[in-house]
Amino acid sequence: MNLNDRKTVIAIGVVMFSLLILIIPLTITPAKKKINLLDKKIAAKKSALEEMSELKREYDDIIAVTKTMERKVSKLAKNVALPSLLENVAKQSNLKNKMTGLKTHETIKNKNFNEDGVEISLREVSIDELIGFIFNLESLPYMIKVKGFKIKTAYGNAPKLINLTLLVSLFTPN
Repeated sequence: MNLNDRKTVIAIGVVMFSLLILIIPLTITPAKKKINLLDKKIAAKKSALEEMSELKREYDDIIAVTKTMERKVSKLAKNVALPSLLENVAKQSNLKNKMTGLKTHETIKNKNFNEDGVEISLREVSIDELIGFIFNLESLPYMIKVKGFKIKTAYGNAPKLINLTLLVSLFTPN
């Protein structure tokens, strides 16, 4: 090999090396950027999938609760008078003699159901008696909800007893 051939080989090698140095950043850098972008998109889609799965679970829970409520808002409840129902529950809970009043509220009509409301007042009731009363009330096969309550301490001989008024609603289908 003579000097010109050697220079030519070196020149070709330098040109190839220079092209390689130029081509690598021009091809690899955009490819890396594209890979990073795709990785971010994959992570975003995975996050969205997890969120959709969570929403599906919540949806299924809501459907289950709705079906339970629909069963409770049954045709059976249409013939039930809430004041007499509350009296029966008070009697069952041994609170009939502590009941001081029942006050009915106007029926609220919705497109799917009616809501009948009654305020029941109880005097000198223990917390255990109240819990038993509410348990018996919620054990009924009707859609009944305690919507509000007022509690006052019963002063005098019974410091651990309370006076209370519960606002109870019964939901019936239209």
